[in-house]
Amino acid sequence: MQTSESIDQVMSALLNAVAAMGAVPETKRNTFTSQAYADLDDYMGIVGPALEANDLLVVSSTERVQVLEPRETKREGVVVPALVEMRHRLLHASGQWIEVGSASLGQDTTDKAVLIAQTYGRKAGLAQLFNLVTKAPGQGQAQNQRPADNGPRTTATERRGGQQAPSGTSGATRATQAGQEARTTTAAADPRIAQVLELAKAKYGAEANRQITEALKVLGEAMGGQKFASLKAVPGEGLDRLIAELKA
Repeated sequence: MQTSESIDQVMSALLNAVAAMGAVPETKRNTFTSQAYADLDDYMGIVGPALEANDLLVVSSTERVQVLEPRETKREGVVVPALVEMRHRLLHASGQWIEVGSASLGQDTTDKAVLIAQTYGRKAGLAQLFNLVTKAPGQGQAQNQRPADNGPRTTATERRGGQQAPSGTSGATRATQAGQEARTTTAAADPRIAQVLELAKAKYGAEANRQITEALKVLGEAMGGQKFASLKAVPGEGLDRLIAELKA
C-alpha cells in the first residue's frame, strides 16, 4: 500500500464512507458451483453513493498485462489466459490519496481476457480499500463492522468437531483456507489438487479460492452429504469431478 505524504483528511473520509457501506449483494449465479456471486455492478452499487457523499473517487490503472499460453477446454475450445496487474487509488478532494495493488487472471476465446481480468482486479481493489464483504440472497446481516457480542459463540475448536484450529486462523482466512492449504502441500498431496487450483485460477482469477470453497460444499452434498474442509480431504473421484467441471 502507498499513500500521499499526509492522509488525515482522506482517512477521515474513508472511515465515514466505510461506515455507510453494507455488504455487497451477490446477485449473479455461478454456473460451475451454482453459488451466487457479486459482479462489479453490485460492488459499485454499495461503494458509489458513499464515495460521492464523502468527496472520494477511486481510479484504477493497468500497470502490466501478461498474455499466457493458450489452453484447450471442452466447452469453449482454445482460450487465452491473461494476467493483469493493477493499481487502485482512492482520491480525496483535498488531494490526499491511498493506493493498493491487485493481480488478477482472466481467460476468454477472444480478446476479452484482459477485460475480464481487469474486472476481477477492480473488485479486488474495492474490497481491499473498503474492507468489503459479500452477502448471498437470503443471508442474514453481513456488514463490514464486527457484530455486537450478544452472548457466547462457538469456538473454532467446537466448530471443527474438537480439532484444534490452526494458530492465527480468523474468519477472513477461513474463507480461502481450502485453496491456501492445498497450495502449500501439493508436493506431498494428490497432483490433481494442483490441477484443480491451476484450472480454477485460470477460470475465475481473483475469485478462485472462494469458488473452490463453494465448490467443495456442492461436491460434498453431491457425494452423500460429506463435508470437505479442503481439497486434501476430497477423494480421487471428487477431484476428477472438479477437474471435469473446470475444463468444461
